[in-house]
Amino acid sequence: MLESMITKPVPTRAEVADVANAILDYTDAVMLSAETASGKYPIETVETMVKVIRESVKHVKPFLFEEKGTIGNATSNSAGLIADQVGAKLIIAFTQSGATARHIAQHRHQQPIIGVSPEPAVIRQLAFTWGVHPQMIEETKDFEDMLRQARELAKNNSVEPLIEGDLYVISAGMPFGKTGSTNMILVQRM
Repeated sequence: MLESMITKPVPTRAEVADVANAILDYTDAVMLSAETASGKYPIETVETMVKVIRESVKHVKPFLFEEKGTIGNATSNSAGLIADQVGAKLIIAFTQSGATARHIAQHRHQQPIIGVSPEPAVIRQLAFTWGVHPQMIEETKDFEDMLRQARELAKNNSVEPLIEGDLYVISAGMPFGKTGSTNMILVQRM
């Protein structure tokens, strides 16, 4: 996306506009190739890409749309809306397959989403989803265990560590460990 940076330390305006427009068009990921693999300015290229992405994300508006009327879709859709309404700083999505985190992310709410799963393959897949910061967790045993893990993640994460008084939203499915069971939203205060 910043091809001129293979040989030059700055991109063209058109390249910057292409990256920004990809973000504004709700693209999940942008990619560099020869710019970093064999280019003369790999560090500058990554720094430029990050700068353009960070600025563009500030202008992304939530993407509201109707989904197929399932409990999981309704719950995932509502998690972001609730986070917006209460001023939550973070969404924690417990997910067995990754679908819950992806469904929340596709609406492009401003809160970071920590997608948590005990499945390594799901964590790898979520790394390519807009706004989702995947985190491996231990298997969730019960409701109290889920609350404990969520609180620990809310307090000790590298994306948006929360402090006392901050709100966060939890989305999960019960029974735990069952794919397609997303049926719960919980607002918690640190």
